[in-house]
Amino acid sequence: MKIAMHLAIVAALAIAISAPAFATGTYNGGGFGIPDDGYNGSLGSMGSGSTSVPGGEPGGDFISDISLDMNLNHTWVGDLTIKLEGPGGLVTLMSRPGFAEPADDGSGCCGFGSDVFSTQTFSDAASASAEDFGGNDPVPPGSMWNPHGGVLGDTSLMDTFGGTNAVGNWTLYVGDGALQDTGDVSEWALNLTTVPEPTTLAMLAIGGLALARRRR
Repeated sequence: MKIAMHLAIVAALAIAISAPAFATGTYNGGGFGIPDDGYNGSLGSMGSGSTSVPGGEPGGDFISDISLDMNLNHTWVGDLTIKLEGPGGLVTLMSRPGFAEPADDGSGCCGFGSDVFSTQTFSDAASASAEDFGGNDPVPPGSMWNPHGGVLGDTSLMDTFGGTNAVGNWTLYVGDGALQDTGDVSEWALNLTTVPEPTTLAMLAIGGLALARRRR
């Protein structure tokens, strides 16, 4: 009887640790304009939109997967720098593709001249680099560049945000580093999978093992 009970506890703990509860959510941000030739390296010089992730999700608040969808409209993709800021840090997703910018300050010219009017997904699972964005000039209006798998950002989203607490404000920034061509972000969305805090699972396992020992 005791052996069976111990085995049941160990099995339950194994399931809890190997397949923890999780939650998925999509958090929509509003559209915003991109100031023409406004980018000087600071976040304040960029167009931006924000969304908020609430706490207390049933599956947990700690990030186990993250991606970003955005509907980007601009007549010269090589002007653009894209950044995402969350409670766990700041990442650069794209920096003026086609132009090796000596400093992240919006100076110099020029990147790829493609028009882009499409929805893009930035994801660590993608294989196409953001720095190749628009390299096939021009990208037809209404098309989706690299529709099969999305865009791999300059900085890994999971390296920065994986395992961090998702709760709080998230802001998408887009800056324009050259004159004449203009655009906007009509909409964007943050896609998150969250799990319980890792220490919570560890305490569950320790508590279960202690209970098993006491019942010997």
